[in-house]
Amino acid sequence: MALNHALDPLPEDANTALAALGLVVDDLLQPIRAGIAGRRATTQNHPRSYAGWRDYGERTAALREGMALRGFRGEELEGVCLTVHPKGDFAIMTAPGNHLTGTGKLGVTTRRKRGKVTQAIVKENAQLQLELELGVTPTAAPAKPTKIPTWVLLVFIDEDEVHSEFSLAAGIGEDGFIDSWTSQIPLPVIRLNDVLGADGDDDGPENPEIAVEEL
Repeated sequence: MALNHALDPLPEDANTALAALGLVVDDLLQPIRAGIAGRRATTQNHPRSYAGWRDYGERTAALREGMALRGFRGEELEGVCLTVHPKGDFAIMTAPGNHLTGTGKLGVTTRRKRGKVTQAIVKENAQLQLELELGVTPTAAPAKPTKIPTWVLLVFIDEDEVHSEFSLAAGIGEDGFIDSWTSQIPLPVIRLNDVLGADGDDDGPENPEIAVEEL
């Protein structure tokens, strides 16, 4: 378990928790809605995995476009898409989570194992948390994207709902799944039919062949 693990149990507490980062709930829910809308734009003639890729792409783009108004910038490290705070205070990435995502329960992990870059980012998060606990003064110099706290916007699509949370990764297992968090902020549930209508789409294969890490 991560050091000083903090789990915010109720979605309505999300705005209070996010305020410390200068964020509000809709900064994160709007990109999720954009991803789901992109998913709906696919047809049965597209490759089955394309719905998941389209969802991720639209979610990432909407997150960057929304945060750009406050000076955030997009960066990409070997397929890992980040949205970085203008002062380098933290970065945001997004990934699918398991069935416990957004439920306020322990046991949340990423749905798929992560690559070497994400593993390095998570290990750096753990080191930064340790330094914070030890009272080490952080450097004032602009940090590299891999050397700043990185929060993960986790998304899980159920049969008729979208569950999500905004969590600070702190540990990654030997299997490559992020499985430990310094802080977890469950977000309000999105009714899938409110975005998609009556039809949903497949989330794509578990191991897509396209070499972009963060789907």
